[in-house]
Amino acid sequence: MGVPFLANALAFAEGSSLAVYHARGAFDEWASDCVLRKKAKETPCGRQRETNHLNPPNRAEFLGDTAGQRVMMPFMSPLLPARPATSYALFDSPMGQLRLVSHGPALVAIEFTEHSSPPDPLWKRDEKTLSQAIRQLKEYFSGRRRAFELLLGPTGTPFQLDVWQALQRIPFGQTRSYSEVARDVGRFRAQRAVGTANGRNPLPIVIPCHRVIAADGGLGGYSCGLDKKRFLLSLEQR
Repeated sequence: MGVPFLANALAFAEGSSLAVYHARGAFDEWASDCVLRKKAKETPCGRQRETNHLNPPNRAEFLGDTAGQRVMMPFMSPLLPARPATSYALFDSPMGQLRLVSHGPALVAIEFTEHSSPPDPLWKRDEKTLSQAIRQLKEYFSGRRRAFELLLGPTGTPFQLDVWQALQRIPFGQTRSYSEVARDVGRFRAQRAVGTANGRNPLPIVIPCHRVIAADGGLGGYSCGLDKKRFLLSLEQR
């Protein structure tokens, strides 16, 4: 079973993709109108405050047309709520202590604390929010789980996201070469780029970059250390 990615991180963060796309549509309409009026040396959209992608004007906020100029009512509240808080929890795995990081309910990072800087002071330690991830990791390390069922929100380039999704298609206990993953994402000569994307995987173990090895059967690389890659491959062969 694959692990669901967020098709649109902003849409997930605000809880409704329809609301976000509606907001973006309103923003595009508003921005286009402003550009046209600027070109005509008119005052754009009447009196307004700064607008960003998290606080675009809503179509409902336009009052109409007065003497050929569009008039806006004052902003009462942003269309979209604030971004979910970042939470973290610590988990002692057989490979060392892990720090799990989430934005809202979405798991966005798994870090080995021995290789990581301290958590951001604004992050909230919250084992409850990350209880499902902790439980599933315990089951994985005890041999009772072969696939994760968690909502993930990794951040990366489109190519990196393609590679990370391809990694989730590698079955438990099996491996693929870098060139095989490159073919899977439709980039037949991108073995090196696949290796780079593997090294930047923010969710090791859950997104199984450890299952990608060299074409000659060697371990290849692993950003968390080859000893950890060897451990995970051995765990999945039991």
